[in-house]
Amino acid sequence: MVSKGNTHKTPSQENEDRQMIIEYYQLTFAKLHSQLPGTFFPPPKRASFWRMLIPGKYSPPRALPLLDLYFQELEKELALELSQQSIAYWLHLYRRLAPYCIDSEQRPGIVLETRAILEAAMQKYAQLAPCSRIGLSNEVDSSRILNRMLLDEDIPKDLRSIFKKFFENNSMLVLLEFGKKELCQFYRLEALAHEIWSTIAKRRIIAKGAPLIVNPDLPYISDDRSRELHKLVAIYDSRDKTFIASATGTMFGDISRPYTSVTS
Repeated sequence: MVSKGNTHKTPSQENEDRQMIIEYYQLTFAKLHSQLPGTFFPPPKRASFWRMLIPGKYSPPRALPLLDLYFQELEKELALELSQQSIAYWLHLYRRLAPYCIDSEQRPGIVLETRAILEAAMQKYAQLAPCSRIGLSNEVDSSRILNRMLLDEDIPKDLRSIFKKFFENNSMLVLLEFGKKELCQFYRLEALAHEIWSTIAKRRIIAKGAPLIVNPDLPYISDDRSRELHKLVAIYDSRDKTFIASATGTMFGDISRPYTSVTS
């Protein structure tokens, strides 16, 4: 049993007791993010695909096959990149990067759907077997962890020593040979996932009768929805999510209500 004694502490003593827990990747990721280019969106695939077409207005019967083909091209590129590494690598990286709004639509729902698309693609296309870009800290040379950035001279010497000792005495998943190039690759993949979401959303509007507009410059594609269609879609999207009926009104949840039996 430990005696409490005098529990009153001066401000200086309280500061000495405070400790900060730093995850192994945080310092490196902060440094890498300061070196990244401005944006990864829209992905280059958007320009390379839509600029091949003659600019103009495309009716739904002509536009829908084009959007389907574009979707397939986006998925192929996403699959090609993800297949280079393992699911363990992608999920370990993915879950250490905060979600953020890729484009100007600052809606949390879009961020959630983009990340869901990317995670589903990881499960579908990444390698099942372990890859060389992730390993256990006590089984690899510490210089391979995060491309030896935790051993750089700009990291305080005592902190470098703490990391090295912790890696040697503990078994934890760590990223190997990871640097700016690999971080950029992830954000390009996230941009592709967002473009897939955007294409699905665009297809939804075109399928309701709006023509597709192909432009020679950014954003390259848009839709020519009528005012009435825009209003109807906005009303549908802003529906009360707590209503007991499904969105289409074909299914209802249980209603907690006493029923009076009819007897003769």
